[in-house]
Amino acid sequence: MKIAGQNPGAPENEIIVIPRKDINIIFIAQPVLDYEEFETLCPEPHAPQKRVPGGSFIRDVTDPGYKKDVEARASRQSIWMMFKSLEPTENLTWDVLDPTNPETLTQKNFEKEFRDAGFLPFELNRIVAGIMAANGLDESRVEEARTSFLATQQADNEQ
Repeated sequence: MKIAGQNPGAPENEIIVIPRKDINIIFIAQPVLDYEEFETLCPEPHAPQKRVPGGSFIRDVTDPGYKKDVEARASRQSIWMMFKSLEPTENLTWDVLDPTNPETLTQKNFEKEFRDAGFLPFELNRIVAGIMAANGLDESRVEEARTSFLATQQADNEQ
């Protein structure tokens, strides 16, 4: 795909700096472009079938167990994406999170990793915001791009 004759390419990495008294802690968040690994690791759950009048079967997407499985998978996908996004960070190792074990990919474990390493909740929020920025535009960037685009359009119309 090309836009205006150019391949837009992937977003750039985000540098996340957590300042400390004696050192700046640097995280590098990359955009995660491919979720195939996650799809293989954690396939989408299937709703159970239920019999409907007339004897046919349909998928019961209202089943509480199915809804719980869908929610758990979405949470795991989010944690997996954050884990994968931070891969370029040098010398980053994890004690609990394991991207090959879906059972470890929980919000609780993600927060525990950072809390046990001594990060404050506000610092974790900054890290997550950087990951989100690397993996999609945050609202301030969207507004900045929109303003720039509209200014360009207005300038073109005035000529």
